[in-house]
Amino acid sequence: MEVIQDLSQLDGLMQAFANAPEIFQEEEEVAMRETVEEARDHLAAYPPQQHKTRREVYGTPFKSGRQRRFFFAALKSGEIVVPYRRTGELGKSWRTEINSSANAVNSTAQIIGRVFTQLPTAKYVQDA
Repeated sequence: MEVIQDLSQLDGLMQAFANAPEIFQEEEEVAMRETVEEARDHLAAYPPQQHKTRREVYGTPFKSGRQRRFFFAALKSGEIVVPYRRTGELGKSWRTEINSSANAVNSTAQIIGRVFTQLPTAKYVQDA
């Protein structure tokens, strides 16, 4: 029985496997970047504004005369603006961050993706 082996491509294959960790890390970083950008875009999208009257939302327009007087005084001074106007500030504030670190000892890499906002009022409206 005669066995013929062609090992001419073995060197190229071994080189490809030697470069595999770097190639995989690059691909993982691309996948992480696409993932956090998709999450950011989802968080930044605003739902359509609902147009409801105060009575539809709360029932009785005012609980007391004092509350009614405060409301109209604040409206006149500009402290309260009706209807509420969206600024888009929350949607524009979402950011992404990718951190990667390589461990030379065991040839592993850690890739961490983060979607965040530093807008102080965001936690009352939306959080990720």
